[in-house]
Amino acid sequence: MSEFEKDIIRASSRHVSDVISINKGLTEKTLRMRCQSYQAHIKSQLLTQTVYEISNSKKSLKKLNKELIDTNSKLKRQQEIIAEQKEEWERSFDALSAQVCILDMSGKILRANKAMRKCFETIHDTVIGLNYYLAYYGTSVSDPRNPCTMVLSGASDKVSVETMLPAMKGWYQVSLYSLHNGNGAQCGAVSAVEDITERKQMEEELVKMQKLKSVGILAGGIAHDFNNSLQGIMSMITLAETCANPDDEIYKRLEEAKKVVLQSKDLTQRLLTFSKGGDPVKDIISVQEVIRDLVNILPSRSNAIRMFDLPDDLWTVEADKGQIKQVISNLIINAEQAMPDGGTIRVKAENIVVSANETLPLRAGNYIKTSITDHGIGIPQESLPKIFDPYFTTKQGDRGLGLSIAYSIVNKHDGFITAESKVGNGTTFYIYLPISHKRVSAKPILNTTKETVPIKGRGRILLMDDDDIIRRVVAELLKNLKYEVETAKDGTVAIARYKEAIKSNNLFDAVIMDLTIPHGMGGKEAIQKLLEIDPNTRAIVSSGFSDDPVMSDFKKYGFNDALTKPFEIDDLDEKLQSMLASAS
Repeated sequence: MSEFEKDIIRASSRHVSDVISINKGLTEKTLRMRCQSYQAHIKSQLLTQTVYEISNSKKSLKKLNKELIDTNSKLKRQQEIIAEQKEEWERSFDALSAQVCILDMSGKILRANKAMRKCFETIHDTVIGLNYYLAYYGTSVSDPRNPCTMVLSGASDKVSVETMLPAMKGWYQVSLYSLHNGNGAQCGAVSAVEDITERKQMEEELVKMQKLKSVGILAGGIAHDFNNSLQGIMSMITLAETCANPDDEIYKRLEEAKKVVLQSKDLTQRLLTFSKGGDPVKDIISVQEVIRDLVNILPSRSNAIRMFDLPDDLWTVEADKGQIKQVISNLIINAEQAMPDGGTIRVKAENIVVSANETLPLRAGNYIKTSITDHGIGIPQESLPKIFDPYFTTKQGDRGLGLSIAYSIVNKHDGFITAESKVGNGTTFYIYLPISHKRVSAKPILNTTKETVPIKGRGRILLMDDDDIIRRVVAELLKNLKYEVETAKDGTVAIARYKEAIKSNNLFDAVIMDLTIPHGMGGKEAIQKLLEIDPNTRAIVSSGFSDDPVMSDFKKYGFNDALTKPFEIDDLDEKLQSMLASAS
């Protein structure tokens, strides 16, 4: 019996006693009936209370059941979310382009993503359970310097290196990170291996271009100074010839010396390809015609047979014809030298389309691809990445400039040159040049017949050059040709001389101006000031920078003609006569 019931009974007993005391006069039978009635009432209350408590218990149970159902539903949803997250993680894990795997403390691969499984599926039945060192390094023996060893040993929490893997081709970014369990203890590692071969190639190309640029700046300055020196030598040789009898032995020696100077000029021209002023003078040309021209003018230096595959439907390119000839002729000569006992050289040109997803360091678009193939001695693999470096060569007696010049020329045409080779099987060079979208205009037929125009009197000349020897010797040679000559060491002095001539009414018929004057006013600036003073100024620009834009487009800058150093006095005389004749 519950305490509540006991309390009810006790209260009832007291109440009954009270009732008995109050109703002493009532009969026993009446009292008994009332007592039974009251007890029945009390039992009814007890029953009602019990039913109420049972009803409340049912509600509590129902509520508890609902809470259990809700909790179970939440747990089920959480399980679904965990499953979805697991699936999403696995999809993301497999979607990674890098080769990713999870390792235990012994270096055994516990899990690998799709990229890694695909990489090794042709080598191993399964990568799961495979030793990490064996997979990537071809040995099960760990090296203390190995990134995996460093992480698994606890020497480092993470390691990332760029390296070439023995079991793989190319360059890779290898990154390892330690894994820890809930207690903080290391339980393994995560490895990510990413192919960075293309990036490394691009970096190597950039370094190569920077090298060439640095060499170019240096070469341009050297070539300019060298050409100035050659001009002094050429002028002195010419002056010496005026004092010698053409039948004398000394005269013949002087002529030979002059030829050596002209050969040296060719060397500086090659160096100038690297320089700032070595930009190509472009025109719409046919690679097919360039190669066919070479066939006629390029003498064979061996027993090699040349074979050509040149379709008639080749696209045109916008390029410097002379420079492209230089590239192709140099490669053909190299191919012949690679086959001293003879063989076949194949020269092929074709139209190709370079897409955006190709590995070539070129913008997507249309290109002419020219290949020169030989079957000679080949190039060692360790030398192949260096063949376009300035002054690198594997041939005795070679300066190592030919291929670096070819690389520089092609690069300045927004193209690309590369090579593949195998020792004993030969070499193939590939040249890619972007096509031109301009139409070829018909070129006028030039009359090559020259008519000599008689000149009455040689004229009065102003010679500007910063080199003392050139000023003195060239002035003397011009005087020997009956010109009246004054000299100036820079543009400032030349302008002063020109103003004095106008004031004295003793005008100069022509001005010869050096383009570049260190620490002084050069010809480019000086001609603009002279034209302001006298719009009829006639001037010839001269420079050791033969490929400077001013030299290739001299009229645009106000000059009447241009002459590259070193020049012969006869060439200068011819240009002066032509210019003076046109002015008369």
